[in-house]
Amino acid sequence: MQEKKKLEELEKEGNFIFHGSGLVVEEFEPRQAHNYVDGKNIPDDKPAIFASPFADYAIFMALINKVNCPEGFRASSGFENGTLTFRATQDTLNQLSDESKGYVYVFEKKNFKERSGSEWLSYKSQKPVMTISVVRSDFSQPIDIIK
Repeated sequence: MQEKKKLEELEKEGNFIFHGSGLVVEEFEPRQAHNYVDGKNIPDDKPAIFASPFADYAIFMALINKVNCPEGFRASSGFENGTLTFRATQDTLNQLSDESKGYVYVFEKKNFKERSGSEWLSYKSQKPVMTISVVRSDFSQPIDIIK
């Protein structure tokens, strides 16, 4: 829980944004993000590094990964009416255990531009100022079940 407290402190400072991943990464390069619309894989903007001013958003993304969910996963997060929302299938959540871990990468906010209230992006490679390991118990937000 020390890690969670550190992330909360950094979030309150307002100078940082966060990216969650199941992988250890030293430098991030822009990647093409996709959205699924009507069963079609649609590119989301041009290649970028996506991050959020909300640590919980990054923790969720860090924990839902191929290592922790080897049978596959379906999850999403969003920002609706000023509130973060989290969704996942029950099969996804059933694969998470107390040992499930991931990494939250902390970036300087000044190197990103705001896309929406919960999402910032950079079109240039970025090195995180720190990496914080997180575990399942670091995420305590409610998760709606996708049917």
